[in-house]
Amino acid sequence: MKNPVPLLPALCLSLSFIGWGGEAGTAPVTPLAPNGITLQLSTSTLTVPEGSSASAAVTLARTGNTGSVSFSVTGLPAGATISYLNPDAASSGQITVMATTAAVGTYALTLQATDGTNSASSSFSLVVNAAAQAPATYAWRSSGPLISAIPNATHPIVSVKDPTAVYFNNQWNVYATTADTSGNWNMVYLNFPDWSQASAAQPYYMDATPGLSGYHCAPELFYFTPQNKWYLIYQSGPPQYSTADDPTQPQTWTPPQSFFASQPSIVKNWLDFWAICDSANCYLFFTDDGGDFYRSQTTTADFPNGFSTPQIIMQATTGGDLFEASRTYSLKGSTQYLTIVEAMGGPYGHRYFRAFLAGSLDGEWTPATGANSFAAPFLGGDNVTFATGVTPWTDDFSHGEIIRTGYDETLQIDPNNLQFLYQGDNPAANAPSYSQIPWQLGLATATISHAVLAVSAGGVLNSGSYTAQGVAPGSIVSIFGTNLAASTATASANPLPTALSDVTSVTFNNIPAGLFFVSQNQINAQLPFDVLPSDQGGTVNVVVSRSSGESPAQNVTVTPASPGIFTTTANGLGQAFAYDNSTGALAAPAGAAIGPFATTPLSLASGHALIIACTGLGVVTPSIDNYVAASDGIFRNTLLQPTVLIGGVPAQPIYSVLSPQFASEYQIGVTPAANTPTGNAVSLQIQIGGVTTSKQVTIAVAP
Repeated sequence: MKNPVPLLPALCLSLSFIGWGGEAGTAPVTPLAPNGITLQLSTSTLTVPEGSSASAAVTLARTGNTGSVSFSVTGLPAGATISYLNPDAASSGQITVMATTAAVGTYALTLQATDGTNSASSSFSLVVNAAAQAPATYAWRSSGPLISAIPNATHPIVSVKDPTAVYFNNQWNVYATTADTSGNWNMVYLNFPDWSQASAAQPYYMDATPGLSGYHCAPELFYFTPQNKWYLIYQSGPPQYSTADDPTQPQTWTPPQSFFASQPSIVKNWLDFWAICDSANCYLFFTDDGGDFYRSQTTTADFPNGFSTPQIIMQATTGGDLFEASRTYSLKGSTQYLTIVEAMGGPYGHRYFRAFLAGSLDGEWTPATGANSFAAPFLGGDNVTFATGVTPWTDDFSHGEIIRTGYDETLQIDPNNLQFLYQGDNPAANAPSYSQIPWQLGLATATISHAVLAVSAGGVLNSGSYTAQGVAPGSIVSIFGTNLAASTATASANPLPTALSDVTSVTFNNIPAGLFFVSQNQINAQLPFDVLPSDQGGTVNVVVSRSSGESPAQNVTVTPASPGIFTTTANGLGQAFAYDNSTGALAAPAGAAIGPFATTPLSLASGHALIIACTGLGVVTPSIDNYVAASDGIFRNTLLQPTVLIGGVPAQPIYSVLSPQFASEYQIGVTPAANTPTGNAVSLQIQIGGVTTSKQVTIAVAP
């Protein structure tokens, strides 16, 4: 028997699986180092959430030439961009991949470095994961009015609105807009230890602070960590700000200063300014009451100076669909950001909030599913009820602040623990003008609908074929369902772990499975070899257990063999991961762009063997423990012998064994028959245990 040939280093990508959930797990790829440059990446797998970015360090070792070095990359998917920090004459650099609109999946990339004379390359996997998102469905329960206008002899106030709130110094600190009977706008400060005591808080009217009399409203409050300073941002026509050392001392705010010398020409109108920062930059967002959403930015080092000319980053055809009161937050436990924008809808133009998500503050905003219309709002009349004993007091859910987890410039909120301090109004008030509407502040608390932890019926499939024909002991399977894991995680080495992320176990008939990859909607696992007696099929149950609970048992059909060929498309169709045993080239059309792989049709005249990467061939002899690869030098042959058909013609078998590299990956070696059909898409099939794989898996064959 000819010895089984380990998969080529690049073919480690055969352990990347994409299925219904479109998510992937990967195995490492060995870097290459030809000529006078040695190129090494800090990771063999670069994982990037949708809409976000990730970086990897690049290390060079050089001999001879000391000229500048530049990078380039091949295999980058559509919707992704890459930037380089070239090492020039130095020994290190960096690449950063931004997955702006790239589809979820795993991609084979090759990084090249050249100094004009020498060159080197290194292959790696780019994994674009579905980014964590805010929960899709909210229902809110609102208090009655907590904060109302408290007029005095010099402040005939009729409304309190546009609040910003932080918990600091053991109390809630609220700054808000006021309007008086003459239509004059200014601000107010209140503090109280608990929301139940908000109505008793005595106002400090901000026109008593030097420089803050006159028109100033719609405040935002945060602590800017790099400067150890508090900022109050507000609307004075243009955006302005004041600073203080202690927000509980409202009389100490500095006089207003402007962000811009004048109104930029691109801006039609501007109001409701909102600043937020990440580790590198600070951003100023605002609206114009006309359907436009703007963004300007500066570095954290330059803040509050140096803001760029604003750009329109979202537009609505109807002004009321993207009206005012935008708020942008970072999401706890996620790389995502949430923006909410007040809109008007329904026959009476009632106020509600729409939600948008992005992977970065300078990224593209996309509507949040189930939270972006008048009928299905983030917060609005269709998803707010009132607490027991509270008479419904408003039909409008307008300008406010989501309660943050802290008070710094990152503006983090917990999407699983939301409260919203909003302004509402008495629908019977019949105010003569907007300034005279008696706005009051109420607090809404979200009840979030999470997906149930469950394995889908018929949701356990062979990870090579993705077909519903049962699964075999010892095979790699993909488990599909809902709420399967809190976060994405990938096993990094053999033996396979039985727990990943917050998944404490996946069991088949109470036997723990080895785990390759877990995510919210997909788990890739090893079906234990001993789940049933080796010569029997039957039904077993699968249970996914997380730290928060476990899924109901779901039946899984197990057969002695259920083959699946790994494909370069990672969906069970198209070009097979099958290669020439002598040259190592994929048996694919010559010059086909398939990641870093050499591609050449398998020549019948050469007599070379074809090696097929697959799974699902059943138990082996000698037996092997669960979770490990057959890396001990002992050949483990499948008990059932497969037949390989190339273009429908049986090939001469050589061996059918477990791969020595990866748990539950099998290799079949065959020599094609002389009368095998030729072409660039010749069907490749495996028959074993009465099951035949699809004709839609192909290789290229030459005479």
